[in-house]
Amino acid sequence: MGRLQATTLGTMTIDISEDDQTSTAITLGQPNLRGLSIFAPAALTGLCKVKVSGDGGTTYQYLQSGGADVEVGAGDCVVIDYAGFDSILIHSASAEAADRSFVLKGVEETR
Repeated sequence: MGRLQATTLGTMTIDISEDDQTSTAITLGQPNLRGLSIFAPAALTGLCKVKVSGDGGTTYQYLQSGGADVEVGAGDCVVIDYAGFDSILIHSASAEAADRSFVLKGVEETR
């Protein structure tokens, strides 16, 4: 087993001038990812959920854990075991009042 290293993978932003409910997506190209952390902003208008794609970002489905959609609340950090999806984004249940940025960090196994 290699060494584990945390790294910032990018920021998913809900830009209200583009789409007030869906963030930009991050493509995950790291084959050695072991886990992901999503850090939410302190203010959110709606309940946010995580969506993932397994086809390069063409279609997205809600990420589930234990039979329930994975939710991200204001000021939360949500940890996800990486399971092979290739893109991730955030979707808000209601229109956000301002731009919102979610930081995505990953833990990679290095050799």
